Amino acid sequence: MMPDKPEPKELPTPSSTPTQSRKSRRRSNLFNPKNKDKDKDKDKSQTDDKLQDGGEKLGCGRVIPIKQGYLYKKTHGLNKDWKKKYVTLLDDGRLTYHPSLHDYMEDVHAKEIPLGHVTVKVPGMRPRGSRSTSTNHDPTNNGNVAMEMNNLSIGGMANGDFNKLQVNNNAISSKIETPNVKKRHRRVKSAGIKDSGQGDDDDCEFVIVSLYNKQWHFEANTSEERDEWVNSIEQQILASLQGNESSGKKQSTTDPAGILAIRNTRGNNACADCGAPAPEWASLNLGTLICIECSGIHRNLGTHISRVRSLGLDEWPLDLIHVMTSIGNSLANTVWEFNCKGRLKPSHTAPREEKEKWIRTKYETKDFLPPPPYVDIPLNQQLIDALVREDIRNIVLILGHASSEDITAPYSKDDGRTALHIAAALGNVVFVQLLLWQNANVKVVDHEGRNALWYAKSSASQECVELLMNSGCPENPTLPRRRGSSHQGGSGKNDVFEKLPSSVI
Repeated sequence: MMPDKPEPKELPTPSSTPTQSRKSRRRSNLFNPKNKDKDKDKDKSQTDDKLQDGGEKLGCGRVIPIKQGYLYKKTHGLNKDWKKKYVTLLDDGRLTYHPSLHDYMEDVHAKEIPLGHVTVKVPGMRPRGSRSTSTNHDPTNNGNVAMEMNNLSIGGMANGDFNKLQVNNNAISSKIETPNVKKRHRRVKSAGIKDSGQGDDDDCEFVIVSLYNKQWHFEANTSEERDEWVNSIEQQILASLQGNESSGKKQSTTDPAGILAIRNTRGNNACADCGAPAPEWASLNLGTLICIECSGIHRNLGTHISRVRSLGLDEWPLDLIHVMTSIGNSLANTVWEFNCKGRLKPSHTAPREEKEKWIRTKYETKDFLPPPPYVDIPLNQQLIDALVREDIRNIVLILGHASSEDITAPYSKDDGRTALHIAAALGNVVFVQLLLWQNANVKVVDHEGRNALWYAKSSASQECVELLMNSGCPENPTLPRRRGSSHQGGSGKNDVFEKLPSSVI
């Protein structure tokens, strides 16, 4: 008889096998329409809260650009290549650029340009500055200036001795630079898209220039695109200026008495260019006060023409206050608006375009500027004459005509002193500062191997010493090579004032 077969033992149910006990398991809400609607409502309420907070939390804090796109940017290396950049213009007064759109999206490798202290220019679009060199002007009086080369005495012409004042006209070379001159070698861009035979690429460039003359060169694909960028950047520059003026967040530590002295200088109660009352901006090298709208136009001229600074927002060291109080709107306009040729000066209510045309004619092409005091005497000698006589109006006038070569030129072949040496010897920080703004070379030495810093120390003018040292004037200049017997020995040659008039000593 067969033994009874044991009944099979009940095995545990696999987890994958549905059983009656699993029926009570909680069902997923993933596809539950009701819960989905609740989640949507919750997300919507959170989004609304973010929007009510000003949207600052959206997009990981990124500011939405006013304008964005690809531009070519010139590098600062030796090769000066043009590389494609993704550029964005932001409404907080910044322009940023990234190597690519991907870098912009990832917010990496960014570089930015604050627009608060810059200007934007289009090469070749504005009229070039011209300097009047008319030779048919007859000086009314040559007797007030003594240009005797050997003693630098300035007070009267010694027996009409003009034989020592002959100017070699062959040494004066007129360098005419044509705007929009095409470069000989075509720029090589990283993308390599454009045909090298095209000749209109220069028309698509624009340059952003900082207050300290740092430059960023960009180029668009078309002139229309370039104009859009330039207009947008100009609007943001103006908005930054107006925002800084209205916010008042930045406070100047300048002595209020210095600012008051600038305001009280003759003619400074109204803008020098349009007559707007209570101007709050200054052109340092012109020595004038201007309104905020004219200050934006001045920035577009470039720092080589006008250096703009705010009365209330920027620092005002003592030497800058001295410059502003030494010139002022009234004196400056007797030079820059000497002969308006029947043109009416725009009022402060005139359109911006009319003001810009006036300002460019006044300072850029210098159409209203009178001729130099003397047409038969080199400008560098006229400048030194005005410095010694401390004639600030003639200094402003001659600087308006002079080039960097005129300012750095020695007085004569026998006297190697330049205008900067004389200004430093006089200890006049206003004159030194005006010459430095006109690109006077601080490293030039005279016939005795002395530079401007040596003369400033001899005059015991600490202001001039500090200004020259901050401008890179070396304490130990390189001595020039002597020329045979052109300088004879003598104890009088060691006196800094041996050739200056007694009135200066």
